[in-house]
Amino acid sequence: MKDVITEFLKPRGLELNEDKTEIKHIREGCDFLGVNIREYPDVTRANNPRKPFKEGIVLTKPAVKSIQNFRQKVKDILKFNKKASAIQLIRKLNPVLKGWANYYRSTSG
Repeated sequence: MKDVITEFLKPRGLELNEDKTEIKHIREGCDFLGVNIREYPDVTRANNPRKPFKEGIVLTKPAVKSIQNFRQKVKDILKFNKKASAIQLIRKLNPVLKGWANYYRSTSG
């Protein structure tokens, strides 16, 4: 598969980074741009004669590392603004909360 992708990218002036490129099965999942993409088993789809190749459902969820980073940002804002008024705290938290919501709303497809 890497050969096919390499040939596709070559005329476009792009190449794969061999150190970072990994091919995994969709059931193992992978993290890409802060999102975990993985196929989860779904008994309602298994053995469906209309969809013989569907064994599960593919979900995109926030990656564990992204969740940890988000929680740390919120924690830091709360920690360093203990004496701030409610409105000041809201003004500091809003960009972080809106950024998180907008990013994951756009990736949930």
